[in-house]
Amino acid sequence: MQLAMVDLFDVSLPTVCRVEHRVSEAIASLLPDFIHLPVNREECETVSRKFFNIAEFPKVIGVLDGTFVCLSCLLVVKTQKGFAVKKKLLCIKCADNCEC
Repeated sequence: MQLAMVDLFDVSLPTVCRVEHRVSEAIASLLPDFIHLPVNREECETVSRKFFNIAEFPKVIGVLDGTFVCLSCLLVVKTQKGFAVKKKLLCIKCADNCEC
């Protein structure tokens, strides 16, 4: 994928790597605003008990809600005349749980 970005935007591979690293760090810096997991045994047991009271699902300390996340991306497609860029909408479904 990095080489496709090099060709698509006419930049060097190190530039693509630097931008990718900066974007990854920016996304990671937002995690504390959206994700919180229990930090000790007592908090883990409290959260687990609350989940059990809601859904009777034992030993769960966190879940994702199954929301579809749509990712807008450019798709680089090889054609007879070279490469073409198409807009594409990809969706992934977030669903997971954490058990203690």
